[in-house]
Amino acid sequence: MVLWWFYGKFTIVKSTAIVTDTTAPTKPILTTTPTTTTAISQSIEVNGEVGADIYVNGIKVGTIGSDGKATISLDTSGADGDKTFSIVWSVCFAGGMALGGLVTHYFGY
Repeated sequence: MVLWWFYGKFTIVKSTAIVTDTTAPTKPILTTTPTTTTAISQSIEVNGEVGADIYVNGIKVGTIGSDGKATISLDTSGADGDKTFSIVWSVCFAGGMALGGLVTHYFGY
């Protein structure tokens, strides 16, 4: 806050500091990666930027917690065979949004 003398009276001018985040977001990684499953659902753990939203195939499924991790469930139901999932996280910040992503395959039978 600054006090100015302007045309015979004092004027208070409020200033706000702008802080620029120049640190790149944490790269997302899978910390659990089972290779074969016969279950209709598979839980996995992902790491990423704290507070980032997690999307699987375009649907929000969770948020990265304060420990930098989240456990999400992948739907492996349907026909036998390989399953492909697009796992993306996004975090909004002043002036934009950061995205990170993974594509993972599960082999079922």
